[in-house]
Amino acid sequence: AHRVASVAGIDEVKAQCLPETKLACVGNSTVKTAMTGDGVNDAPALKRACVGIAMGGVGSGIAVNASDIVLVHDDIGAVPYIVRLSKRMMNTIRLNITFSLTLNFIAIALAATGMMGPMAGALVHNAGSVAVIINSARLLKGRHQKGGMAD
Repeated sequence: AHRVASVAGIDEVKAQCLPETKLACVGNSTVKTAMTGDGVNDAPALKRACVGIAMGGVGSGIAVNASDIVLVHDDIGAVPYIVRLSKRMMNTIRLNITFSLTLNFIAIALAATGMMGPMAGALVHNAGSVAVIINSARLLKGRHQKGGMAD
């Protein structure tokens, strides 16, 4: 644990903890925490953490059920990718909602003034939906590769 922490630049290390200690560490944290684990003894801390990440391949079913994210290939190197992907996803969601609301507001205003008919309104609405889907599909372009990033 200390060797991995030194490579990762982590100052505080707690190793060989009991489930109660893990739960207390996660529960007493004043910052948002992410917990990564694979066993039954990790499940309570995985559940209490802001984000629980389970190692799905070798992990217990209880840990998988208690977590928010499951790493199917048990590659701990995927965690930074998951963080970047979640940030991109939230930005994409915000952009999609803003775009959709703006487009629909403009279409409603044009329809209310008689400048846009029902058929044009339906086309604008569906075109907006397609644009949101295409924008969301951009999240699929970056893939995590075991041992490296394809982002």
